[in-house]
This record gives sequence, structure tokens and C-alpha cells, in this order.
Amino acid sequence: MKRLITEAELRKLSRGARVAVDRDTLVTPAARDYALWSGVLLVDASAPPAAEACCCTGCAASGGSCGTSPAACGGGVALPKLGEGDWLVEVRGSAVTVRRVGP
Repeated sequence: MKRLITEAELRKLSRGARVAVDRDTLVTPAARDYALWSGVLLVDASAPPAAEACCCTGCAASGGSCGTSPAACGGGVALPKLGEGDWLVEVRGSAVTVRRVGP
């Protein structure tokens, strides 16, 4: 039987909470959007647990680690500082492309 995850369910969770998603899980578009902006992590239930590592750009540049987990940094995805305006963020596999939309 399929399991449904909605935005309302994710709103009950705190930032950094992990929700296992497998092939029998349906996630509404609103739930995916909420997870992205709230810091709730939708993780592949079949994948081995990822090691917690620092995701700070300063630590990555110096080769050090402050011990901040990827969950605390919004899932470990480091986006460039974006100015005011509309942006398109595209994710293919593990590659992230950010483009400004419009003038």
C-alpha cells in the first residue's frame, strides 16, 4: 500500500528531521516545497545512512570541520549568495545549477 506525505504532516516536524521515502511513498508537491524551505530532509529509505559532515563553505575551503551537520545547514547544499530577483534552481542527479530568470 502507498504512503502519502503531505505538507501538514511535515509542518509537525522540526528543522533537520529526516523522513524516509521509498518507492511506495507519494510526496505531494506542497510537501516537497515545504521540506526544501523548512530544512526537513526527505531521504531515500534504501540508501545507507550518510555520515554527518560539516557543510560550511569556510570549513570546506580550509579542509577543516566545525562539526555542523548537513541537516543544520539545510541539507548540505551550498548555494551561492543570490541577490534580489527571480532564480531558477535545477537539480540533476547531484549537480545543482542556479540561473537568474529575467532582467
